[in-house]
Amino acid sequence: MISITDLKSSTAYALGAQQTIDEEGRFLIELYADHAVKVATEILALGIKYLAENAYYSKVEFASVIIPTGLYIVGKLRIDANLPWLYEGTYKGSGRPRK
Repeated sequence: MISITDLKSSTAYALGAQQTIDEEGRFLIELYADHAVKVATEILALGIKYLAENAYYSKVEFASVIIPTGLYIVGKLRIDANLPWLYEGTYKGSGRPRK
């Protein structure tokens, strides 16, 4: 289910719901991404640019399909997230810097 959240009234409104039917040779994450792409034009037409999601959707299979639609993904990363661009600038925080 994809919902639109009104932060002022703390309410979510359902935009689209789709039953997930197993398809041979396709992963669930691909089916979920297809559903998000189907409603992406409606989401963008409402002036919404951000798609909030949980850690399950923080996979390249999902992001590589959603990003070309013009939506940004906001969410928690998985523990096994591959972050190839490690910050190497000067340390400005408190405490001991990492080695």
